[in-house]
Amino acid sequence: MKGGVKDMSPVPNRMYNVLNPNATEFFGQPLYDTANYLAAGQNAVNFFAIPRGQGAFLIPAAGIGAAAAGVIKTYRDTNMDVAGFTPDKRWELVGMNWAIRKAADLITDEQDRKLIASNTWWHFRIGDKDVLYLPTVFVPCVNFTASTTWGAQSAHAMGGNAKLYMFTTPLTINQGERLSVTLEAGAPVAITIASDITIMLHGTMQRAT
Repeated sequence: MKGGVKDMSPVPNRMYNVLNPNATEFFGQPLYDTANYLAAGQNAVNFFAIPRGQGAFLIPAAGIGAAAAGVIKTYRDTNMDVAGFTPDKRWELVGMNWAIRKAADLITDEQDRKLIASNTWWHFRIGDKDVLYLPTVFVPCVNFTASTTWGAQSAHAMGGNAKLYMFTTPLTINQGERLSVTLEAGAPVAITIASDITIMLHGTMQRAT
């Protein structure tokens, strides 16, 4: 602090300089992934299992048409480059939220989100340890608040001022550690139409330059 003003000079912020050679770079970069939730429901939806560049059962990139097999995952869907772990990065994750993407707007959209949120939980594993169980109803969903149209509800969507569930202590994923996140249910909960679910884990990514 300088006279009660936060010191924003280059020295204390050098650690965030992405052009700093022979050092560790720090980014405010979420870790995220997308998987499909079937209309008939399922006991478990696995995330971070299929990396970017591989085919998965998802809604096509154009957002038109029903979910289909073989849709190539891009940065729209995930920033996980290797299935299950990040070999060259370290993550400090401080919170999470989630979102649903559908091929069409339906009057039952809000009901479907409530069904999923009220009947499922998130299960986190890092390495060979269970580290977190979290009921979905407590985790903010970054989606519309009413079942009308995309445009009419845009103020509530697309991550603008999105709320997070904040972890009590950060979840640390070291280089080479395996990450598994599963959306689980005691019994399959049916919804109107198969939908893509994206989980966003917010925090800091570290990597060597």
